[in-house]
Amino acid sequence: MPWSTALKEPVPLPEGGVLKSLRDVRAYVLCLPESERDEDVWHTVAETLLNAAEQGGPWLDFARIATMQALYRRVEPKYGPGKAVGPEMTFHRRRKFARER
Repeated sequence: MPWSTALKEPVPLPEGGVLKSLRDVRAYVLCLPESERDEDVWHTVAETLLNAAEQGGPWLDFARIATMQALYRRVEPKYGPGKAVGPEMTFHRRRKFARER
């Protein structure tokens, strides 16, 4: 598969911009400072990128997921344990069976 192969969904960058193809992700990784590029998460991105370029298939999805995890590893989650629940998230109680009433 060529490096110009598009990702199934573009990867938004935290500072703005979008990564649309394997070539874009590769260029982004190569432009990182060497100290950051040596972290394990970026090694995972590089490995999945190479597999995606060589084999295609599900490796395209794996490359996108690895890139998203590397980019947003330090971002505070919006929802989760100890977080306030927003209006768009509603939780429903489990219905009781007749024998439990």
